[in-house]
Amino acid sequence: MPDSNAPEDFSDLLNTDAKDAVRPPPRPGGTYRATLKSGSDVTSSKKHTKGLEMTFSDLEPMNDVNQDAWNEYASSPMIKPETDVMTDSFWITPKSLYRIRELCECCDVDAAGKTVLQMLGDAMGNRLLITVQQVPTDKGTYSNITGYAKDE
Repeated sequence: MPDSNAPEDFSDLLNTDAKDAVRPPPRPGGTYRATLKSGSDVTSSKKHTKGLEMTFSDLEPMNDVNQDAWNEYASSPMIKPETDVMTDSFWITPKSLYRIRELCECCDVDAAGKTVLQMLGDAMGNRLLITVQQVPTDKGTYSNITGYAKDE
């Protein structure tokens, strides 16, 4: 899926002054209202496990997101809140298939009489709450989705 924050012309991006090539700020931790926008096929690099990379859009910070941190994040020239997305990978194995079902249930899709694939189709475009946590690593701080809940 193309990055909606990227310039139209790839060569424009590569002609950016190198000193301006800086890490974007991490999204502040907390709860966000989001839309389950799409899913695309992915394969893990380590075990070559098949999965789905789910994309969440229309991210709206809730009351537990630090407003000052959100304003700093949203005002970064690299961030366009109206097109900003987050992704999360769901591996398709017998032991982890329940995670996709739980995600769909958070999108207010009932599992009764449906396959996981049918649930995914019904969940697309629905709203839910996602929990984001900042995770420090040796390469910097990343913002990961750590939980889902119904948007009630």
